[in-house]
Amino acid sequence: RLGAIERAKACIEEGDVDMGFGLEGGVFFSSELLYLCSWGALIDKEGVLCVVSGPTFRLPCSFKKHLLEGKELNDVMFELLGIKELGSKQGAIGH
Repeated sequence: RLGAIERAKACIEEGDVDMGFGLEGGVFFSSELLYLCSWGALIDKEGVLCVVSGPTFRLPCSFKKHLLEGKELNDVMFELLGIKELGSKQGAIGH
């Protein structure tokens, strides 16, 4: 969530624009299950902020141990599935 907000704010700060938009993915636990989520943030030049979440997707249980060890999802996807640099492509949701 915070990543999406920071991306949106950076758009306003770095350019001569009326609005900034940011997207970010994340992982959360619910009832011991692991989920992938997405966040969007829109901010105008007056600082009015709107934050939304998108669909969530359950991740395999095998990811849990690796993520709790502090590994990034991008690295876990590569280690367990062989998908390289997923974060700089379509992301985990797009795959």
